[in-house]
Amino acid sequence: MPRFPRRIALQVAICLGIVVGLAAAIMSVAGSADGPLDLAASPSFALPAAGDSTDTILRIGDKFPPLQAVDFDGDAVTFDKRLFGQRYTLLVFWSTWCRFCMLELPHEIELSQKYERAGLRVIGINADESVAVAKKAAQNHHVPWLNIFEGPEKKISEALGIHQWPALLLLDSEGRVIMTSPGLRAISVETTSDGTDRQIDGLEWILRDLLERK
Repeated sequence: MPRFPRRIALQVAICLGIVVGLAAAIMSVAGSADGPLDLAASPSFALPAAGDSTDTILRIGDKFPPLQAVDFDGDAVTFDKRLFGQRYTLLVFWSTWCRFCMLELPHEIELSQKYERAGLRVIGINADESVAVAKKAAQNHHVPWLNIFEGPEKKISEALGIHQWPALLLLDSEGRVIMTSPGLRAISVETTSDGTDRQIDGLEWILRDLLERK
């Protein structure tokens, strides 16, 4: 089967998931026309339990495998303790052909800058057709993190059983999986200290919970 139609189908599926999430969030904010809003002070997110399955071959609590790769400059990179360090690590799988990857990129960049000093490391994994395309996109969008190039073969994605983009994985300081795309991209609503309501996703919620309240 040609790759392009399959890619379109995957993106349409992701689009539908995002639209459903946004619709749920909007409905929760809108409330009932017959009464006042009934919103909890905190969003309805929860950490998955150790051993829970994910949208990858890894389970919650599994250590990320020591895969070999190269960065945008062609330098060898190993996904190991030395790379992760004593930090939480967010792995962002992105490519210019993935429309929703690019739509989410500004939010991920904002969070990476906000929580960098608190102990967050972001690593991008790019599957564009060439390093030149990937580098240009990273420069144009001011992507601040280390980027790994897996190329159109998607060797890292395939090794992890990732077949849909955008894809996100959050690891703890030991390189163990905490949460993946479904939870990190889930949408909820919270009431702020001044009484206003705002939309929040699982990624922002868990980073705040782990890094601001530790």
